[in-house]
Amino acid sequence: MERIIERLISLLRISSPSGKEEDVARFIRGMVERWGYNVDQDEMGNIFISSDKSPKLFLNAHMDTVTPCDNITPVIDGDIIKSDGRTILGADDKVGIAVILELLENYKDNPLPIQVIFTVQEEVGLVGAKGVKKEMIKAPCGFTLDAGGPVGNVIIGAPSQYTWTYWVYGVAAHAGAAPEKGVNAILLASRLIQTLPTGRINDMTTGNVGIISGGRATNIIPDEVNIRGEYRSRDEGYLYALLDNLERSSSVVEAGGGKTKLEYKKEYTRFDLKDSEFLKRTVDAMKEVGYNPNIMYSGGGSDANIFNELGITTLLLGISGSEAHSTREYAKISETIEGYKMLESVVKILCR
Repeated sequence: MERIIERLISLLRISSPSGKEEDVARFIRGMVERWGYNVDQDEMGNIFISSDKSPKLFLNAHMDTVTPCDNITPVIDGDIIKSDGRTILGADDKVGIAVILELLENYKDNPLPIQVIFTVQEEVGLVGAKGVKKEMIKAPCGFTLDAGGPVGNVIIGAPSQYTWTYWVYGVAAHAGAAPEKGVNAILLASRLIQTLPTGRINDMTTGNVGIISGGRATNIIPDEVNIRGEYRSRDEGYLYALLDNLERSSSVVEAGGGKTKLEYKKEYTRFDLKDSEFLKRTVDAMKEVGYNPNIMYSGGGSDANIFNELGITTLLLGISGSEAHSTREYAKISETIEGYKMLESVVKILCR
């Protein structure tokens, strides 16, 4: 088995749910410090790796995974690495970590002019990246390795995201003795939800109602419901229109005798690098070494959103991994190895 795959298996076996990345961070630091690199860690737990050379490029991956991730047992089935079905695999984003570590080890005696940033708590709102201070990023541009295969995927843009919470208030009453005295918050909440665009709204925009809770017993008219959802779009103006509709949707609750409270929060900001010089250089480098880049947009957020918002041009590169965030998650051995070869070649060209 190739060294990069052996290391990936070791990484996959380390449980690292968001906020509990200490073991995988210790694993990374132990190796990288032995190789002679400079290693810093901020108060959030993010790891910064560099050599004595001024970096021309940075590479990024995140150390946390979604759950269930305790006692992951990687299973090799031909070209596929998967879990035993009880847990996720953790290819998101440990494939990215493994590829970067392979690059660092291969050039430990003559380091490339790069910086590496491994972040924490990416899966719970890009928390680690949000804690990175701009002055800690020493390179003007870089790659986030947090996109699935096949090798050659280059993500040049991603949406802004707003999360929102609606409280719907009714009036409690005995469901059998005095139902006419109650105002059913669940029924009012269902009417409100029907006014909200969801799913794939257009080619740049999605919406979702993801969590709803309320009610205490079947014999009580429910007096409070909590609804949580999100909107994402690469069109900021359309997002504002959706938020305006969200606010106006309270009228259906008020018409039914209820009250509402709404809160929403911007989680991250869109980016679009279709006209960037860094994209052109990356595409040229990939073609120079025989790769045909697949230029695409993502519907999800990543550390790249935060770094681009800081003014650090950041593209996402696909390496390997499919069915992320599920017990069906898997990575391909061949894609992981090929992804390393592609990254090594492109980084060397961009750093020369």
